[in-house]
Amino acid sequence: HKSTLIHVVSDHGRNARDGKSHGGFTTEEMAVPWILAGAGVKRGKRLTWPISTTDTAPTLLHALGVSPPVQMHGRVVMEAFTGFEPSDGQGWRIMTVSMRNDTTHTRGIKHAPPAL
Repeated sequence: HKSTLIHVVSDHGRNARDGKSHGGFTTEEMAVPWILAGAGVKRGKRLTWPISTTDTAPTLLHALGVSPPVQMHGRVVMEAFTGFEPSDGQGWRIMTVSMRNDTTHTRGIKHAPPAL
């Protein structure tokens, strides 16, 4: 859909060299994917400066047309967008998929626009 925004992020990487899952300070553990695609996102743009997972919530709130609270950590990653118009927050859907111990868990939230 022309107004769809897809965001992919991981909470941590993995250090395959020492066989541990995570918890250290290696590049493999700290550099995680933070990917945006869809409406208003610069195609093929790779941001070269650090983005934190704490930037996820403010960025997605902005995309929904909601101002992030001032006490929220992180920032809106405006550099990822071009000609982006925030959503009015109507008709949005959020789906999360997590994997743990080879089991996939899918959760979703759907908000339909109010009836006219």
